[in-house]
Formats: sequence, structure tokens, C-alpha cells
Amino acid sequence: MLQDDFDKLMKQFDVSDPSKVNMEDIMGQVLSFFSGLKSEILEASPDEREEIFSNLSGMYTKLMGMTSKLANQMGMSEQDLLKLAEDMKNFTPEQKQLIEKTKSKMMSEVDELGKVLKETSEKDEGTPTKGKKKEGTAPSTQARRGVTRSKWDRA
Repeated sequence: MLQDDFDKLMKQFDVSDPSKVNMEDIMGQVLSFFSGLKSEILEASPDEREEIFSNLSGMYTKLMGMTSKLANQMGMSEQDLLKLAEDMKNFTPEQKQLIEKTKSKMMSEVDELGKVLKETSEKDEGTPTKGKKKEGTAPSTQARRGVTRSKWDRA
């Protein structure tokens, strides 16, 4: 299911003319992917979660490859493409609103998933002692919000 949603999303970028990418479709598919991801993770056993996260790593690698391909098609570096995508001056007011709405929904999904995963992890391994950070726990919401695409590790 996740792989199908991811593949469908990636097909949106597989066009000869990058200007023909339909942002509304992409944002809708991104939200659908993240909602499906959240559902699958919440319903998965610990072993299944490990497999999901492993698959996400492969998806990330494909995404970075597509970023590189798009940058080359547009005659710019990956860093320039990411700067272009992050600069809200490059979008219409409607596109800005769609981007912000999608970002807000995605962050809400991530926050909810993080809380549930933390609770599940604490139940599986026992509650950590007060004042000590448990190894392997998800970063705080504030820390995640400071991450932008340009700060992601490159594969």
C-alpha cells in the first residue's frame, strides 16, 4: 500500500517539462501518503514497523534521486532547486496557502504519530526513569519543526 502510494506520487514528477507538475495533485498525494503511513505504523507490530522504516529509507533514496533529476532538467544544482522550492516568493498566493495547509496537516500527523510511538515504545520497554532521555526515542516536536528539506542528509 505505502509503496503504491509512493510510486504514484513519484510519477507526478516523471514529466519531460517540470513546469507541468501539478502542485495540487502532489500535495493531495503527499497528505494521502502520510496518512497511510501513520495508519500502517500504528497498526504494525514492532517487526513490521522496522520493515516500514527500512522501506522508507529506500523511498528517501528514490526521492533524492528524483530531486537530482529535476534539478538537472532545470539546469541547476540540487541546492539551488531546494532554495527555489523553499522560497515562498516563487509561489502564487493560492499555492502558498496550499503549501502551508499541507505542511500544517503533515506536522499534525507527525506529531500524533510521534506521541503514539513514544507511548508504545515506553509500554514495550517499560517507562524510562524521570529526568533521563531514553535512547532511540523520537526527537521533540520543536526539534523536528526546525528541519527543512535542505538540511536532510543526502544519499
